[in-house]
Amino acid sequence: MGFFSSKNVQFFSQSWLYVTHACRFQKPGDYRTFEIAGFSIIVIQGKDHQLRAFQNVCRHRAYQVTKKECGSSTVLGCRYHGWSYDTKGMLVKAPEFDNVPGFDKSKNALWEVKTEVTNSLVFINFDARSEVASVGFGNSLKQFKTLKTKDMRCAVDWKVECQMNWKLAAGYFSDPSSHRSMRTTMFSRLPTMFSTSQKYESIGNSTAIRQLSSGDFLTLRFLPKSPRTTTVECCVYTKRAENRAVELSTVKEEIRAEIEQMEKKQKRLLNGEVGSFRRKKPCRWYQSCRLLTKPPAKQDELRQMLKIHAENEARIGMEIHPAAQKHAFSEEGRADDDFCRELDDPSNDRSTVCSASAKGLLDW
Repeated sequence: MGFFSSKNVQFFSQSWLYVTHACRFQKPGDYRTFEIAGFSIIVIQGKDHQLRAFQNVCRHRAYQVTKKECGSSTVLGCRYHGWSYDTKGMLVKAPEFDNVPGFDKSKNALWEVKTEVTNSLVFINFDARSEVASVGFGNSLKQFKTLKTKDMRCAVDWKVECQMNWKLAAGYFSDPSSHRSMRTTMFSRLPTMFSTSQKYESIGNSTAIRQLSSGDFLTLRFLPKSPRTTTVECCVYTKRAENRAVELSTVKEEIRAEIEQMEKKQKRLLNGEVGSFRRKKPCRWYQSCRLLTKPPAKQDELRQMLKIHAENEARIGMEIHPAAQKHAFSEEGRADDDFCRELDDPSNDRSTVCSASAKGLLDW
């Protein structure tokens, strides 16, 4: 794993992350999958109407349980060898394993990911420790207490791929002053329902939420793909039933235009045209690239988190993986697992088409 991947995994595996709104789940079995910094998770509504999140990894051979972005089923079945799980993540079917000595279904449930729902906003935390502080973004969530967010629905959602580091993107969109400093901004050009009277908050380090003047709100999630590539997941939630395709289309166009501006600024930064992150004096483009001429807050927060993580690893003399789960094996099960891992190893000459890594031969 490269530096970029490993450090992002460390960051995203020990923070509360906003993933979606509870309105996306209307009945038991409704689920959505998310890819975050190399992690794949499933968020599903149980028969008790509670939302739970699980790692999207079958406990048998680590195959993805589902490859769909969304769906509805009270039983999630892995297509590799037929292991199936209920909405609480419990293993309910394991072909050929019922008579295996020492096999315990209760010890082979999906790995659960900590989940909290606050004002209908769904947060997850990959940290596998038993004691993790609750979601706490202070004033960032207070404004949503006055909104009846439970009654909202998704009006439109879409993704934008941008050539920009995710920390710069998140820092820019989560700093209201950055928009005020622009002569023309995305939000000043939007229709009345998206006028500048809207409120804005940053939820953690990778999500920005704007309350719109109409009472609707817009969420932006910034997900790293590479050091210079970011996926921005956008969604508008509303209480209104009417179709506003034209207005929503304008929103999408304006967000794309604003991202293109930021891409150009990062390119100028990397080319040395606007100084560096530590430049102290205003540059020629100061009013339009203020965030790019000082250390971004997101960068500072991430640097401090990684520094503490590195110090902890140095103290114990080994790597720390906050999201790592503990396996519970019988003696026979451990031997079988070791054998299967050997077969799955692509560097091993014994790797066969039975391997989960066999270039998709068993990707049904």
